Amino acid sequence: MPSQLTGGCLCGAIRYTISAPVTGLRACHCKNCQKHSGTGGTVNAVVPSARAKLSLRIHPAQDPAEAQAALMRHLESMRPFGIAVEVEAAATGKGFFADTSGPAYDAARVALANAWGAESVFVATGGSIPLVSALSEAAPDAEILLLGTTDGFANIHAPNERVLLDEFEKAVLAEAEFFGLYADAFAGRSTASPS
Repeated sequence: MPSQLTGGCLCGAIRYTISAPVTGLRACHCKNCQKHSGTGGTVNAVVPSARAKLSLRIHPAQDPAEAQAALMRHLESMRPFGIAVEVEAAATGKGFFADTSGPAYDAARVALANAWGAESVFVATGGSIPLVSALSEAAPDAEILLLGTTDGFANIHAPNERVLLDEFEKAVLAEAEFFGLYADAFAGRSTASPS
C-alpha cells in the first residue's frame, strides 16, 4: 500500500491526504451511507490516528486569541467514542472591516456595475486576512479594496480552484475603469454613474 493516500469528493470541494498506515478497510451499505455517497454504499479507511489543520475566520471586532481559545476548547470537548484529542495553537491574525463610503469604493461600484451590466452589491465575506488589517493599521486613511473574480463554484484556495474566463475579462475591464474613475475623483472631477 502507498505511504500516502489522497482523495476527495467528486466535485473537488473536499480533499484529503492519509499519511498514517491504513489498518483496515470497512464497507458499509446502510441507507445513510447510500444517501450521502449517492451510491450503493461507502468504503472507509481505518487509521490509528488522524490530523487536521483548521482555519477559523473571525469577525473583525473579535479578538483573535479569544476566538482561537474558544475553538480549541470546543474541539477538546468533542471526543467521540472517547478518542484522545490534542489541539495545538498556531499563529493568529486580526480581522478587517472596510469603510465603503469613500471615493475609491464609489469608483469601484460604478466600474463593477459597468463591467457586469448589473448593479454592484457588497457582500461581507472574508474579513480575516491579517495582511489587510496590518496595511490598514499602517495607513489608516487609505481605502483598501480587494477584488476577486469568483462565483459559488470557484473553490478559492482549493486544489481545484478555477476562474471563468468571462469573469476574468470583466474583472480586468472593471479594474481598468476603476483606475480612471478613481483618478477623476482624486482630481476633483465627479465619478460617473453606472451606464
